[in-house]
Amino acid sequence: MRNVKRKNFVPLGLIGGIALFVFIWIFLVIFAASKPKGLVSPDYYSQEMQHQQRIESRQRSENLTDKVELEINDAKRSAVIHFPNEFQPEKISGTIELFRPSDTKLDINIPISVSDSRSQNIDISTIKSGFWRIKINWQLDSTNFYDEFSFIK
Repeated sequence: MRNVKRKNFVPLGLIGGIALFVFIWIFLVIFAASKPKGLVSPDYYSQEMQHQQRIESRQRSENLTDKVELEINDAKRSAVIHFPNEFQPEKISGTIELFRPSDTKLDINIPISVSDSRSQNIDISTIKSGFWRIKINWQLDSTNFYDEFSFIK
């Protein structure tokens, strides 16, 4: 009988497996480094410090008998915010923030200007499709209130 030398593929398989492992890790590092690293909000620290005030403002809003309501009108492509009927519209002030969690560049701040019918229309026809939050920071005299709604356009 002849001695036939067979090739041993175990070292080649080990080298190939290690090379594949290193290649996958290099790919993951490059992929992760290429993603934007921006925070949801550039001033997150100051917002976090105001968190307790926001909780109290939200609690005051929840305690109202007539609450702020959001109505999305798809036909007119607008959002209508209805404020409580118990307050005079000229005494309501504050800001409305259209907040896009996935891209802070798309955030929009709108000052509150309540009509005589105690509502404010917001044109949402120009905003990009996706998930949005409407954050309403409003004041009546010196009392702060906070309401938040979500919708998908």
